Amino acid sequence: MQQRVMLAATLSTRTAQTFPDQVFRVEVSGGHRERCWWALDTCRLLSTRLLQERLEAGLYGLYPRYKLYTAPLAALLGLVASAAVIGAIQRDRGSLSDKLMSELWFMLRDTFCPWLWPLPLSDGRVRQQCAGWLQQLAADRQHLAAWIPGDGPHAQMMLDMFLHCVLLLHNTLPAGRPALSHLWEHYCSVVAVPSVQEHVRALVQAELLTLPWDRLAPQLHDTERIAQLLDVYLPEAHSFTAQVVVQLPWKEVVEAYDRESPTGSVRLHACLFNILIKVSFEPKIRQSGALFLLLSRAEAFSWHLLDAATYQRVLGWYIMSCDPASVLETEAREPVDVALMGFLQVAAGHVASAERLHPETAKKRAAYTSGLVRMLANAAATNKALVNSQRHGFTRTLLRLLRETEAIVGRMSPDEGFREAAPLMRELLQCVGSRTPPPLQDLCAERLVKWVSEESGCVLLCPMLRVSGTIVHDMRHLSNFWEAIITSLFARESGAEWPDLCRLAEFPDQSVSRLLSTSVASGNLLVVHLYLLQRRDADAEPAPLAAAAAGWVTEVTALREAAEPKLCLLLHQTLWLLERLADTGRLPELCRHVRTVAGALLLWGEDRDNSGLLGAIGLGRRSTLSPQFRLLCRALAALLLCQLWTDGTVTLEPRPAEAEPTDRLSSDSSSSGSDSKWGLPRGLIPEAYAAFERLTALRSRREYAAHLQILEEAVADVLSTTTTLRSCRRVLRDVVRRTYQERCLHQLL
Repeated sequence: MQQRVMLAATLSTRTAQTFPDQVFRVEVSGGHRERCWWALDTCRLLSTRLLQERLEAGLYGLYPRYKLYTAPLAALLGLVASAAVIGAIQRDRGSLSDKLMSELWFMLRDTFCPWLWPLPLSDGRVRQQCAGWLQQLAADRQHLAAWIPGDGPHAQMMLDMFLHCVLLLHNTLPAGRPALSHLWEHYCSVVAVPSVQEHVRALVQAELLTLPWDRLAPQLHDTERIAQLLDVYLPEAHSFTAQVVVQLPWKEVVEAYDRESPTGSVRLHACLFNILIKVSFEPKIRQSGALFLLLSRAEAFSWHLLDAATYQRVLGWYIMSCDPASVLETEAREPVDVALMGFLQVAAGHVASAERLHPETAKKRAAYTSGLVRMLANAAATNKALVNSQRHGFTRTLLRLLRETEAIVGRMSPDEGFREAAPLMRELLQCVGSRTPPPLQDLCAERLVKWVSEESGCVLLCPMLRVSGTIVHDMRHLSNFWEAIITSLFARESGAEWPDLCRLAEFPDQSVSRLLSTSVASGNLLVVHLYLLQRRDADAEPAPLAAAAAGWVTEVTALREAAEPKLCLLLHQTLWLLERLADTGRLPELCRHVRTVAGALLLWGEDRDNSGLLGAIGLGRRSTLSPQFRLLCRALAALLLCQLWTDGTVTLEPRPAEAEPTDRLSSDSSSSGSDSKWGLPRGLIPEAYAAFERLTALRSRREYAAHLQILEEAVADVLSTTTTLRSCRRVLRDVVRRTYQERCLHQLL
C-alpha cells in the first residue's frame, strides 16, 4: 500500500531572531499512522551526518559553517522529529509507553546533539572519531563546545526547536517517566558539569526555565538527581535548579509515594529535605515568595520518615552557610527565614502536635536545639555589637525554644519527659557554655534566671538542674541559675525534696570551690546547702567541710530578711558538721570553728551596724534582719560559746545536775569579769559570759517583746546542765519551726 505523508509547516514572517514564535503543525494521514520509518530514518541520517562534520571540523560547533541556514535547518529538524514522534505514537498504540518514551527521547536527543550538546573528549568513541588536528587544539579542554558566545542567537533557535519537540512528546505520550524527566537527567549529566562553558550552560538554563515544570511529577530518581546537583559547587546551576524546584508539584508526589511506596518515601523525604534547605539560599526564589509558599506547604509532609543522620548533616551545612542573624526574632526578619526555621522545627519533630515520630526523633530534636544555639553564638561572634543592639531578638529566640521544648515535654509522663528533656537542655544551655561569646553568655544567663524564677511549674527545671553543672561556664551564672531553679522547685504546690535535688545536681569537679565561694558572696546559700547535703550523704571527711562552712558563715554579706531561711539552712549544716568534727576528737579545730561561727552570729545579732565612725557611737544603720532572727543569732552564739572551756575542752555530754555551787558564778561574782544576772559555771571562755549578757539584755528591748518566750527558753537552755554542743541544732529547729514556713526549711521543720 502506497503511503502518503503530509507535513504542513506554517511559518511566521518574523526574522530568525524571533524564530521561537513560529508555529508548527504536523499532520500524519490515516494511512501512515502505523509506520513512519522515513521520519526516523531521516532523523538518524541527519544526526549521523552532522555529528561526523562536527567531529571533523567543528572546533567551535556547527554554527560557523551553517550560520545562514540555521533557521531552515531548525525548522526541518523540528518537522521531521515531530513527525517521527507522532507517527511512532500512532504506530505503537497499545505498546508499553515507558519503552516507547525512552526510544523517542533518545531519538530527539541524538537528532539535536550535533547542534546543542558539548561532546566529552573523555568518551573513547568521541575521541576516536575526532580529527587529529582538532584533538590537538582541544588538548586543554574536557569538552568540545557546542557553540561560541557569538553564536548564541543561532543556538537559541535550535534549542527552542528541540524543547518544542520535547514538550510535544511530554504532552502527547503519557508514561511513568515523562519526557521532562529524561530532559532533566540529560541536563544534569551533560550541561550541569563544571567543565562545560558558562555561556552554554547559561543559555540552556534560560530556555529550560520557559518549560512548564509544574507538569512534571518528579520521581525518586529525579529527586536524587536534584540533590546530587546541589551538592556540586555550581552557583548558576543552583539558582536555575531552585527556580525549577519551586514549580514542581511536591505535595502530589509525596502523597503518591506515601500511598504506593513506603520505602521509596523514606528516600524521597531524605532527598527533599536536602533540596529544600539548599535552595533556600537562592535570592531569586527568596524574593519571589515561591520559596515561602513551598516551605509552608512542606511542613505537612511525612517528616517522621526523616532519619537523624540526614537531618544532622543537612542542618550542619545550613548553619555553616547561612547568615546566623536570620535566627533572631526581630521585626526586620524576612518571612522566608521564619518559614525556614518553622520547617526545620517540624522536620525535627520538635512540635507538640506531632502525631507520628521517627525512632530517632530525640536525636533530631537535640540537633535542632543545638543548631539554634549555635546560630545564636555565631551571630554574636560575627557581629559583636549585635548582642547590645538586638537584645530582644536573642532573648525571644531563646524563650521560644524553651516554650517549644516545654510544650513537648509537658505531654509526656514525668519519667519519659525527664529522659526527653535532659539532652535537649544540655544543648540549649550551651548558650551559656564556654564556646559562647561572653556578652551572649551574660545575656542568656540573665534571661534564663528570670525565666526560671517566673516558671515554677515548668517541667524543664529538674532536667536543667541535672545537666547545667557541667555545661555552664561562668560560676557566677551557674550559681544564680541553680539558686533560681531550687527556689522555683520549692515554690511549687507539690514542693521539692532536698534528697531528690541532691541526686539530680552534678557539681563541676574542677570549679566547685569557685562555685561555692561565688554562691556565698552572692547570697545563693541554697546552692551551698545543696552541696553540703551531697557531701554529707557521701560521708565526706568532716574536717575540711567544717572549716569551709565556718568560713562561709563569716563571708556571707547578703544579710536581709528575705535571706533568713537560707541562713538558717547554712547554720544547720554548719552545726551538724561541728558535731561530726567533735566525734573525731579534733578539739582544737572544733574550738576554733565554734568561735568563728559564734563571732559571725554576734555580728548578725546586732541591732545596728557597728562598723565605721557612726557605728562606733551607736548611730550605725539599722539591721536589715528581723528581730526574731537577730534573737536566734544571739541565742546560738551564747549556746555555742558556753560549751567552750578555758582548758580547751568542749561540753559534749550533759553536766551532772548536782554540781557544787562553787562551780557556778553568781550575779555578784567578779572573778570571771562577768556581770551576768544568771549564774554560769566557772571556767568558761570569757566570750561566753559576754555573749550570754548580750542575750539577756534583749529582755528590756521593746522590739523583742513579741518574742519574749523564745528568749526565755533560750536563756534556760544556756543555763541548763543538760545542754551540750549537740543541743544547738535542736534550739535552731525549735525557733525555725515557730518563725518560718518556707518550704526549703522542711527538713528543719
